[in-house]
Amino acid sequence: MRHPLWDGNGALIYGARWNSPGRGPIYAAETYSGAMLEMLARLGRLAVPPDYHYLEIEVPEDLAREEIIVTPEEMAKETITRGLGNRWFDSLRTAVLLVPSIITEVDRNVLINPKHPDFGRITPGEPRPVRWDTRLFRA
Repeated sequence: MRHPLWDGNGALIYGARWNSPGRGPIYAAETYSGAMLEMLARLGRLAVPPDYHYLEIEVPEDLAREEIIVTPEEMAKETITRGLGNRWFDSLRTAVLLVPSIITEVDRNVLINPKHPDFGRITPGEPRPVRWDTRLFRA
């Protein structure tokens, strides 16, 4: 694991689809399988990733969320998605942002803003090891 699960330092340092370097949202997915697909897209499929963990996150029902909907053409342009994510992060309007998954276009990923005043209301569970099915990887 390159970065702790419950911090946005990887995104802060390198940037990602929905943020430029210098902003550190925590990236998550609505489902376990969605999170695994995101990791497979990043890691590739050459070997089973060693020592990866996940955690379940509890977001209170009454916590405001924001959602961004973009076209596939907009999604393909990081300048657009990063601009939208940067504005959300900087505005502190909500602690949670729902965005489409580029992998499936029907699932959603979740960005969490650790600088938002409601961040402390979001509860991370205990880290658990990811169980990878070896059939997903090339031998």
